[in-house]
Order: sequence, then C-alpha cells, then structure tokens
Amino acid sequence: MKKLKKLNKKAFTLIEMLIVLVVVSLLMAIIIPNVAGQRERINEQARTNIEEVIETQSNTYQMVNGSEAPDLQTLFDEGYITERQLQEAQNLLTNDTGN
Repeated sequence: MKKLKKLNKKAFTLIEMLIVLVVVSLLMAIIIPNVAGQRERINEQARTNIEEVIETQSNTYQMVNGSEAPDLQTLFDEGYITERQLQEAQNLLTNDTGN
C-alpha cells in the first residue's frame, strides 16, 4: 500500500493534466488571433511602403527627365527601383486589379 501511494505522488493526476490543457488552450486562443492580425498589419505596411517608393521614384524620374510619369519597367531600366521593388509593385497592381 505504501509503495502504491509513493508511485501516485510522482505522476500527474488527471485533474492536473486537464488544468494544463485548459491553460494552454486559453493561451492559444489569445495568441493565434493576435498573430494573424499582426501579419495583416505587416502586409498592409509593406503595400503602403512600396506605393510610396514608386511614387517618389516616379516623381524623381519626371523631374530629372522632364517627362510624364514612367511605367514600372522604365523605372527599373533606368535604375530608379530595384528588381524586388518592381516585382512587389507588379504583384500589388495584379492583386488590386484582380488579374
């Protein structure tokens, strides 16, 4: 009998395991929506940033060349934007137009 009591004291009870599961579930319920919301905010900020870069570089191109607004490929060819910025801007345009 004494041996059985010692053995039980070393193990977790079912209630302790349930409490741990409830705590973990509550933490997940709090953390997962926050992570999803944070990802959307980051994506929105990235879209805003690329729009600002393209607008600024387009204005710079117009001032330097005294011409109308260039297309994205011209900005890339003339070195005003990087290849990555070109791809992000094209993706942004594609997503906005639904193509």
